[in-house]
Amino acid sequence: MTIVQGNRTSSEAPALTLSSDRAVEVVPALASDTRSLAPATSQGTRTAQEVFDLPVEDRILAVEFEEVYRVGGGPDEWEQLTEITGVGFDAAGNLYVADAGTDAGVRGLKIIIVNPAGELVVKFGRSGDGPGEWRETGGQMAVLPQGRIVVPDAGHWAYHVFGPDGDFERMVRIPLRDGQNKDPLLTRPKMIEERNRVIMAGGEHGFLSHLPMRLQEVRRSVSPGRSLVSVGPGFGRDLERVVFEGADARVEVLVTGWAPSGVSYGTAFVPKFLFAGLPDGGVAYSDSSGYAIKIADPAGEVRRVLHREFPSRLVTEEVREDYRAKRMEAARAELEDMRARSDELGQVAGRALAGASPGAVERYLESAIKVEFYHDIPQVDDLWATWEGTLWVRRTPETGYPSESTGVGKLGKAPSPIDVITVEGRYVGTIAAESAIIPSAFGPGGLVAVIEQDEMDVPVLVVRRLPEPAR
Repeated sequence: MTIVQGNRTSSEAPALTLSSDRAVEVVPALASDTRSLAPATSQGTRTAQEVFDLPVEDRILAVEFEEVYRVGGGPDEWEQLTEITGVGFDAAGNLYVADAGTDAGVRGLKIIIVNPAGELVVKFGRSGDGPGEWRETGGQMAVLPQGRIVVPDAGHWAYHVFGPDGDFERMVRIPLRDGQNKDPLLTRPKMIEERNRVIMAGGEHGFLSHLPMRLQEVRRSVSPGRSLVSVGPGFGRDLERVVFEGADARVEVLVTGWAPSGVSYGTAFVPKFLFAGLPDGGVAYSDSSGYAIKIADPAGEVRRVLHREFPSRLVTEEVREDYRAKRMEAARAELEDMRARSDELGQVAGRALAGASPGAVERYLESAIKVEFYHDIPQVDDLWATWEGTLWVRRTPETGYPSESTGVGKLGKAPSPIDVITVEGRYVGTIAAESAIIPSAFGPGGLVAVIEQDEMDVPVLVVRRLPEPAR
């Protein structure tokens, strides 16, 4: 019997760690493909959890993703997209696009609403100090099922709320966490931290929120009555549910993912904390090197674990050398791209690139390969849930590496298979790597939005329809 324990796989482990404060005992199996698990905690007996052992062999799905319409690259001004930072659907099938690029020579966030026929409903958004105007936003957006739009703004320290027609409705204060914003020296770092927050729809009245990187404050006494404050990055593993109550937002920690101890932030191959909201208000998430998707109910209790048994990929010296070589290649490509786009980056950045010394360039490139390594490569690279609640689990390429979103020389998403699984534990099949798409958002009726690049490397948002097995 194989048990997933923390981030490791063992054939002798006595317990399955589902979170930092919970473990489960093995109970005799009731069926050949499931294992019942009863939590062994000091808090008493809880509802049994089940581990579903999914088939090891892939069953390839023959899928075609029919194109419905596309946004971007068209003749109309509203279709000129530059940097898509958020995508969502409402229950009526309307599409919402957040574009944080340049519009009429002015850089700022614009939100575009498109009806199910691919026609413009409204385009809005501008910078400023007034209600409904951006001060400092990273471009994140959550679209609630009824069509309300939520945009966090670290400058206002509030959420902007807009109606389905784009009209501003109200601002809701972002609650302070752990005394943040009380120390004026930490205000700016906390604002930068907020810009990286990931949000997504999580129900009619709230949404899910996660900080991939949490700033950690370290205070050190340097003399009597005087201390030095330093701020550094740390793992963010809390998934929060944000609910609006009047002028304020209430924040609840829904689940807390496992995080490795003694490992610095930025270490290569550390298991990602991946999550997807479910229609019932629960969540599916992955936080380990192994293939173990945890299904939590709306209260955050893990009820089910979906497991596929794949061989571990240990990080050898050969893997380290190959990874560093790929990062260096990607860093050189990034540098050439920045030089080619120096005019778009602004005068300061353009001059800095043009005047960079050979030594500065070399140090920049070397930073791509100065990394520490985790001991094995995670098997799950991304996780999504369709509008109906079916899971898409993107596996790490068998001979490649996990995709990365930050860092010099970060690796993109190489072709890789996607498993289609129900939250009840039924393996539907696998979309082959050559047929797989990277969804930006799922909508009703099998709709899915995918970001593509045209021949001029301009982003185009293509709305397709999923075949029944993939929904």
